[in-house]
Amino acid sequence: MDTARVKTLRSSGCTNSFGSFELIFPHNLHGIIEPIEFETTIKTLNSRCHSVLDKKYFLLFLISLVGVILTIVGIAKTVNSMDASQAGGSFALIAIGFVLMFLGCCIYGIVFAVFKNKVLNKIRAELDLINVHFGSRRISWNLESEVVRKYIPMDEYNVHKNNEAYRMGIKFDHHQRPYKEETVHFIEIQFPARSIPANVNVLPVGVQFTVPQVHMNTASSGMGFSSNIGGSHISLDMNSNF
Repeated sequence: MDTARVKTLRSSGCTNSFGSFELIFPHNLHGIIEPIEFETTIKTLNSRCHSVLDKKYFLLFLISLVGVILTIVGIAKTVNSMDASQAGGSFALIAIGFVLMFLGCCIYGIVFAVFKNKVLNKIRAELDLINVHFGSRRISWNLESEVVRKYIPMDEYNVHKNNEAYRMGIKFDHHQRPYKEETVHFIEIQFPARSIPANVNVLPVGVQFTVPQVHMNTASSGMGFSSNIGGSHISLDMNSNF
């Protein structure tokens, strides 16, 4: 079986799980699927599976925002307060602030993970219908994923490298270039390998083809040539009388 890959477009924002699939026709699908059929299938898939996270879920960031505010207020009171009793209240504000920040991020992460999984299941269900259409031609469409490296420009890294939250998840290759790993989804199309036409002769594996060697003889006694074909020696003397 041969395969062709359909990549995903980059998402235009964080509201989409990973974007739509490209309409670029894979070159090795020529003669397998018509370009117009491929384009129609991808457009239908994108229109039915494109989902956007409801904006109301972004209100969860307000929890983290409140936590940030409480943390800042608590730190400010701690710095400006000389009374031990007031300092205890300030530490309480800081603790509550950190808890709210952590809670807000965790809740949003869970919501987004559930949303993304729902979109992926919707794509898989649509691909099942597509496979019913292409099944008679032994063509299958499958949703796959891989982990790729996304390199970070050095100018951007140098600006934010002192930010601990920014450095989370950043790795370095053997050239010390910073990158992040991300999961990329794509569609893998499997189809029968093309058979070799019957009128094309193919040498068996291990058989070597030897080009016949022709040697010209330009001795003073006359001209001629000799050839070694298939282990037999053939010679011709140009001075022979016909």
